[in-house]
Amino acid sequence: MTNDIKKPLIAKIAELKAEIADSNIDWETAKAVYDAQPSLDDAMASFEYFMANGDAIAVYQNHKEIADYEETLTMDLAQVTTRYVITDGNLISPAGFHPSTGVYIKNDVWIETDRLPRMLSGLKAFDLQKDKEAA
Repeated sequence: MTNDIKKPLIAKIAELKAEIADSNIDWETAKAVYDAQPSLDDAMASFEYFMANGDAIAVYQNHKEIADYEETLTMDLAQVTTRYVITDGNLISPAGFHPSTGVYIKNDVWIETDRLPRMLSGLKAFDLQKDKEAA
């Protein structure tokens, strides 16, 4: 199931790499342009800089996004379909996934259930149905 979870991310990485290849802007140039951006305090200068260098900035951001997604690919993920997750940590949605997808980084203790036990010693229970209703 984990491979199915990661397929959209693999496709997104391929898409971003294709965009980078189509741009003919190398990493060093993109990083230098990104690093040279004026402060956002000067909105007009920042806007003008972006208009003149938007392609290089996009390449830089695509590289950063790929790095984040590749890190996500190394993680143990779960796509929760039950009402509750009982775990020893917090629920964290990894890069490339919105919390509404139900994809989270698995913690050491990870129990998916539709019924809560009477006692949770040192564990946290997250009601995912309640979270979806609130959104």
